[in-house]
Amino acid sequence: MKSDGLLHRFTAPRATVSAPVPARTAPAPVISPPRGNPGRSGFDAPVSSPGVKLMGEGARSSLPTALRGGTFRVPQGLQVNAFKALAAPASARTSGPVSTLAPPAVQTAAPTAQTSGPVEAAAQRVRTALAEGGTGAGALALENEARALGDPAQVDALLTALAPEVDTLARDLALRARNNEDDSGDGVRRQTQTGVTSLAAVADLAGDAGVARLAASLGQAFAAHGDSDNLNQFDDVLGDLAEQGRGARLGGALAQDLIQRGFVEAGNAVLDTTTDAVGKIREDLTTAQGELAVQEQRLAADLGAFGPGLTSEQRQAYTDAFWADPSRAELRDRATGLANTLATTLEETGPALEALAAAGDSDSAKVLLESYTLLANTDAHAEAAVDFVGRVGTNAALAATIDEHTDGNLEERLQNEVLAQALPRAQAGIFARYEAMGPEGATRAAEELDALTAPLSDAKSAFKDIKREVDNFKLALGALSRFRDGASWDLSRAQTIIGAWDQQNPFQRSLAVAAVGFGIYAGAQAFAEGDYPQALQGFLGAARGGVLVASGLVGLFSRTADLAGDVARVGGRFLPAIGLALDSAQLTQDIANLRDNGTDAGEIVSLIGTGISLAGDVLEFVPGLGTVAGGVLGIVGGVVHALGGFISGLIHGNEEAQKLAEDRAKLLEQAGIPADTRELLTLDPEAAAQLGNMGLTREQFLEELRKREALFDDNDGFAVQVTDTAWRVAALYGLEGQDALDLVDALRGAPPEALDRIQQQLGPDYHFDPSTGGASPEMVRNAQEQILGALQYAFGPDLAAEHGLTVDPSDVNIGFFVASAQVG
Repeated sequence: MKSDGLLHRFTAPRATVSAPVPARTAPAPVISPPRGNPGRSGFDAPVSSPGVKLMGEGARSSLPTALRGGTFRVPQGLQVNAFKALAAPASARTSGPVSTLAPPAVQTAAPTAQTSGPVEAAAQRVRTALAEGGTGAGALALENEARALGDPAQVDALLTALAPEVDTLARDLALRARNNEDDSGDGVRRQTQTGVTSLAAVADLAGDAGVARLAASLGQAFAAHGDSDNLNQFDDVLGDLAEQGRGARLGGALAQDLIQRGFVEAGNAVLDTTTDAVGKIREDLTTAQGELAVQEQRLAADLGAFGPGLTSEQRQAYTDAFWADPSRAELRDRATGLANTLATTLEETGPALEALAAAGDSDSAKVLLESYTLLANTDAHAEAAVDFVGRVGTNAALAATIDEHTDGNLEERLQNEVLAQALPRAQAGIFARYEAMGPEGATRAAEELDALTAPLSDAKSAFKDIKREVDNFKLALGALSRFRDGASWDLSRAQTIIGAWDQQNPFQRSLAVAAVGFGIYAGAQAFAEGDYPQALQGFLGAARGGVLVASGLVGLFSRTADLAGDVARVGGRFLPAIGLALDSAQLTQDIANLRDNGTDAGEIVSLIGTGISLAGDVLEFVPGLGTVAGGVLGIVGGVVHALGGFISGLIHGNEEAQKLAEDRAKLLEQAGIPADTRELLTLDPEAAAQLGNMGLTREQFLEELRKREALFDDNDGFAVQVTDTAWRVAALYGLEGQDALDLVDALRGAPPEALDRIQQQLGPDYHFDPSTGGASPEMVRNAQEQILGALQYAFGPDLAAEHGLTVDPSDVNIGFFVASAQVG
């Protein structure tokens, strides 16, 4: 809002706010360490501080600043504030209160006998550098000594030993900012550049007390010698560092200190360096994720065309070759690096941003929600997004600010945009950690899932809908966690819970996928060869899953397999049981929705994620899935196309098409595919993609391509047309596998007049593409009826009965008809 012509991001804090200390959650690797339930750390204890009101620009705290011997002492009697949480252990989970904003007091223990020697020696070297070279040299020496010590406790002790020198550095930087002194030159002669950069690095190396000391020293210096409106080069350097994912810890602490001291404009300027940098990282990450999605969809299209003709090892080799391309490798590394940078920045500044947002800062509120929404869509940082929702739920002031300054109902957004995306990704990482441990692995996974969702189930949470549904999930999880023998399981309550969840609601569906997914996981871990007891089969069947649940489960277990590093082994254990959780009537209804208007196409691709590239493996492991109501996974390629024809969008003229063909041929060669198979696969990728949706075995698929190659070699264009039309008829009536082959063989001898009549009734493929308005039930029914008449005219009345051809619009194989456009 604006006041006196100046934009104030941060206004006076509300009355004393009681908020949880935001726990630091370290960016986890793809397979992160187990989540534990540690006791509360010393930093989690409730603290208090005097409530101080700010009255807008120019307001000053009445807290004294004492000068002693030209250096600044920290005001006595102040309590440690929210920055006690800045270096909390990654696994800590706390709902302890945080004080209202207050300048941090410095509390450091005296160096121990073990650390005093090296610390004192390091301190002396810093004093010498400062005396001989000034601020730049002194700050750089402090950074180098902190790196050499390597331990946050020792860095804190070093800062205690150097308290007068740190105050001197802070005072000089504040004066240089006020006077806007020239910072030209190089190396340590750039006093502001080197000083701010090095102090920021020291803050990243220090513990809580060290960060508090640095922030308090700088805050006091700016209070006495700075400019309340313009920090000049000081915040410029912080901004440059923040864009690199550095310095956010010091910036957040200093911003909060300055704001509480009454230097609202200066505090906002420092805070802007963090929020602006986070915004830039978010923009870059969003772009990179979009570009990466295009490449993942391109890979899915390639495997849609070639995958059915490759072994699982060859598909993996093709995938490896695809991502080994330097430009794609750089893109994937960039997306991963940006996600890690965003997570690290939030780890370091999150407590400050949350405290400031709770006190009314709108930009901090927006940054937090938008950033964690992005992280929810990453495998490595999904758990941090879940933790964030838990913290917001128990911090009424934080929730109120985020809700006020962002669009839509906050609880619904957190459910559907954060939790629905993050839970399956976090769950896949948990599953991957313990997949080789048998029943004990299932027990450990249940414990981590319980810990993961515990903050969402806090009795003090303001998000009652989230709490209710998570409580239900935990009940189901608890029942499934009691293995003993399969016969003693009582899963009736769990069945009722998952049966009541709405599959159209993203959050409830994610919980259903999580519960059913754990049931599959526990069953495969506890019972050999998927010999699930009746109670577990009944539980899985209660899900009555449709396309969205199927896609969620495929995504969950394909991610698990990918993270575990063995798609064939891990996928082969868990994927076959997905069919137990599906309902043919629900699948038929969902597919009709896709056919009619493309409903949920984007969600399906999002749910499956990179697992879409493993569709060939999934079909190999779950042959039943590919035959239900036209093929659940056969449709996946179709819904990708329904999102906008990503492959055709990449092709602009013959030159682009030629580049695509050359790249595919090169990748097939790099994957070690024999030359004769490469020629078959690249002869007509569109036709290969369509055949790949017909439920053929690898041998049948390659044999059909050989027959097609022979027709091309003989220049028999009419026979090619007959064969193509026969396959389209088989797809129209939903035939697959050997049934489809038998019909195609029967139609190969169709006379020209019968072929013309059938082709006229079929029309082009886009008539059966939901994204172009085709495939309506009326259109499909009419085509099926007309073609039955044409077949009867050409082949007599018995052909339809012999091959099971009936009029049923739900039978149409949409995946077949859109596959050619998908591949390009």
